[in-house]
Amino acid sequence: MKKIVSIISLIAIFLTALAAPVFADGPQFNSLPGDLKLLNVANRTTNTGWQNNSVSASANDSVAFQVYYHNGIVGTTANNTRIRLNFPTNAQNSINVSATLTADNANTVTDSVSIYSSPAQRLVVDTSSIRWYPNRTETAQYISASSSGNGYAEVNIGAIQGCWEYQVVVPNNPTTTGRIKVESVGNIFYSVNAKNNDRVGFQIQIQNTGNATLNNVVVRDVLPSGLTYSSGTARLDGGTLSDGLISGGINIGSLSAGASKYILFEATVNNYQGAFAYYNYQNQINYAYVKADNANEINDTATVYISQTNASNLTIVKTVRNITTGTSLQESVNANANDRVMFSIQVSAPSYNASANNVRVWDTLPSGLSYVSGSTRLDSGYIGDGIISGGINLGSLYSGQTKTINFEATVNSTGYIGQQTLTNYAYASADNTGQVSDFAQVIAGTTPAPTPSNLMKRVANLTWSNGSDTDNQAHVGDILQYTLSYTNNTNSTLYNVQILDVLPSYTAFNDSISGNGFYSNAGNMITWNVGTLSQGQTVSMTYRATVQAVPNDNYVIINSALLRASGINDVVSNETRTTVVGVIKGAVIKAVTGGNDLFRTSALALIIALWGIFIAYLVMEYPELWRGLGLKLKTLKIRALNR
Repeated sequence: MKKIVSIISLIAIFLTALAAPVFADGPQFNSLPGDLKLLNVANRTTNTGWQNNSVSASANDSVAFQVYYHNGIVGTTANNTRIRLNFPTNAQNSINVSATLTADNANTVTDSVSIYSSPAQRLVVDTSSIRWYPNRTETAQYISASSSGNGYAEVNIGAIQGCWEYQVVVPNNPTTTGRIKVESVGNIFYSVNAKNNDRVGFQIQIQNTGNATLNNVVVRDVLPSGLTYSSGTARLDGGTLSDGLISGGINIGSLSAGASKYILFEATVNNYQGAFAYYNYQNQINYAYVKADNANEINDTATVYISQTNASNLTIVKTVRNITTGTSLQESVNANANDRVMFSIQVSAPSYNASANNVRVWDTLPSGLSYVSGSTRLDSGYIGDGIISGGINLGSLYSGQTKTINFEATVNSTGYIGQQTLTNYAYASADNTGQVSDFAQVIAGTTPAPTPSNLMKRVANLTWSNGSDTDNQAHVGDILQYTLSYTNNTNSTLYNVQILDVLPSYTAFNDSISGNGFYSNAGNMITWNVGTLSQGQTVSMTYRATVQAVPNDNYVIINSALLRASGINDVVSNETRTTVVGVIKGAVIKAVTGGNDLFRTSALALIIALWGIFIAYLVMEYPELWRGLGLKLKTLKIRALNR
């Protein structure tokens, strides 16, 4: 918003004898026929001269107010004389300014004038350099307002004596009018739009609107923090000028009445990055100041509006509440099976950022939550169910605007064991900014985990079939087949199921395994990664092992297995038992402890075989001997019976 600068003049005029002297009990202001109007106004920029009622003014024009006061009662004193100027503080097309002249013991005089402007402008009154012309003086005294505030300025000029003998004319003293404009593409404006790294040119016009020469005119410029001066670009009426313009100011010499000078210089818009780059740098206001030995300092402004075209941004906030238990919106909530929860997604285009165009929002529900059809609302109005199936389009979000999406879901009654954390992500993006995301969590399953069923293990001797599914016998070198089976009899699906089996001592992996099991030599263990196991589903797997030499006969090989899954305790199977025995041609040979058991066993077998061969030889070579021996044995048997 540009402004109209005002100057206040207080003029005491002593009149010639236009009428007979007036004598009264007390002072009276502006009561004689020859007195001037209390308040006049002039546009100094357009040199309108003093006007009784109104003037027209444009942005940055300088207007002056003349207040006339005269105590016309000879021999009286107006005590504590005060002059007050009242003016509006907002922008208006018709600016009404009123003046009041009063004293403790005198009448009050009021008057008003108007300033017309299109478009609407705001009046800024300079209360620090009021010109006062007391007692017929032609040289102004510069005074400040005794008090001022929002929409008023007041001067206390003290005691005013009554008089009527003289009238004087107050001349126009030398004044300056400062103008600053900003250049864009060869044209001069009071404001322009620019982007990061753009170069702008400023023009400062210094004009003497008085009728006397201004001496030692000093001009300075204060650049805002979002602009950087371009060194060496300052020019005075086309000639070079030092860079001191922005560092303390420069003296451009004298300026005769009615003359003007122009200063040009350039600056660059700083390159600010990030989501809040334009928070402090959106409107860059440049101030120029000018003063002289015989004129007070005045200032004017020009504005660079930094474009927000490339500064779009989005923020997203995701929260959840448990509708069933009545919680508030939070980052996470606890819930039981079948509870109903509501998710809230807030998407915003932050203030001081450009609008986000074609904003899209979508959501991915995790396993364990089911979307409630028809529950999606946008700013309290229902919309389609696309939030979880492709997303919804919010259109454009302007700077500072927020839109809220709510939808509901239920916690599945199955599909989790014990306590599970269900994380729900929401996403947002726009054509002119990147993707953002946030999440909220539902901690589901506060009931105890169900007890899983048993893991069954069986053993079979494939070389020598004997025994039961859990107990049997084997020789060294026999092949054993182990079978594992599990049925999910819980009321929930099991996840991340694994079955582990460590081979027992004195067995060796036979390189035969079913399913996706794999053998690890390092741990001597077989592992099956089952994965997900639904309710009622059964899995079964087998592997084979070879019996190795054992420390002693009847050594028992014992084995069991383990099942693991998310949310339940480990399940240990039953034991299988295999007793290792030693058998040679149907005879049971007891193993002899020591270092050569195999040699001794073989030697004993050889001796027995030789005895058998010897007896067979005797039978074949001496049959009479065997018949006589048989008769003898028969006789001995008869005798024994007779006894």
